[in-house]
Amino acid sequence: MRSVSIIGTGSTPFGRHKETALEDLAVQASEAALGEAASDRGENGAL
Repeated sequence: MRSVSIIGTGSTPFGRHKETALEDLAVQASEAALGEAASDRGENGAL
Protein backbone atom coordinates (compact mmCIF):
# COMPACT_ATOMS: atom_id res chain seq x y z
CA MET A 1 0.00 0.00 0.00
CA ARG A 2 1.34 3.44 -0.86
CA SER A 3 1.46 6.50 1.36
CA VAL A 4 -1.20 9.15 0.81
CA SER A 5 -1.30 12.69 2.17
CA ILE A 6 -4.05 15.30 2.10
CA ILE A 7 -2.21 18.61 1.86
CA GLY A 8 -5.05 21.00 1.04
CA THR A 9 -8.82 21.25 0.80
CA GLY A 10 -11.07 23.29 -1.43
CA SER A 11 -14.75 23.75 -2.14
CA THR A 12 -17.14 25.85 -4.15
CA PRO A 13 -19.68 28.22 -2.58
CA PHE A 14 -22.81 26.48 -1.31
CA GLY A 15 -25.84 26.89 -3.53
CA ARG A 16 -27.24 26.07 -6.94
CA HIS A 17 -24.90 26.50 -9.87
CA LYS A 18 -27.26 25.98 -12.81
CA GLU A 19 -24.98 27.76 -15.27
CA THR A 20 -21.79 25.95 -14.19
CA ALA A 21 -20.84 22.45 -15.35
CA LEU A 22 -19.94 19.86 -12.71
CA GLU A 23 -16.44 19.59 -14.19
CA ASP A 24 -15.93 23.35 -13.78
CA LEU A 25 -16.99 23.17 -10.14
CA ALA A 26 -14.51 20.33 -9.60
CA VAL A 27 -11.73 22.39 -11.20
CA GLN A 28 -12.53 25.36 -8.96
CA ALA A 29 -12.38 23.20 -5.83
CA SER A 30 -9.17 21.49 -6.99
CA GLU A 31 -7.47 24.81 -7.70
CA ALA A 32 -8.51 26.09 -4.27
CA ALA A 33 -7.00 22.99 -2.64
CA LEU A 34 -3.76 23.38 -4.57
CA GLY A 35 -3.59 27.05 -3.58
CA GLU A 36 -4.10 26.22 0.08
CA ALA A 37 -1.39 23.58 -0.14
CA ALA A 38 0.99 25.98 -1.90
CA SER A 39 1.43 23.29 -4.53
CA ASP A 40 0.89 22.92 -8.25
CA ARG A 41 -0.37 20.05 -10.41
CA GLY A 42 3.14 18.97 -11.42
CA GLU A 43 4.08 18.18 -7.83
CA ASN A 44 1.15 15.84 -7.21
CA GLY A 45 0.58 12.29 -8.32
CA ALA A 46 -3.22 12.61 -8.47
CA LEU A 47 -6.12 14.88 -7.58
